[in-house]
Amino acid sequence: GKSARMIRPESVCTISEAMDGGSEPVLLEESAGRISAEFVYLYPPGIPLIAPGERVTDELAGQLLEWRSRGYELQGTADYACRKTRVWVDRK
Repeated sequence: GKSARMIRPESVCTISEAMDGGSEPVLLEESAGRISAEFVYLYPPGIPLIAPGERVTDELAGQLLEWRSRGYELQGTADYACRKTRVWVDRK
């Protein structure tokens, strides 16, 4: 199988800017390209995979979905089942 490796997302703004801005829940599979407004952890051991202010990449969204489908526990999202994650509302 695939070996686990860290996927480092692009940091777009500070954690506080992302958490204090307007956000909306989206399905995890629709989060690619969006800027996270919350932490997502793989537990155990509690490694943060994405932090507020980081852009969710296609690769990361796919990896999160794969881990979730294999029964790994993702934590940190307002949605305890981690089907959705909060992302910044696009500012036009």
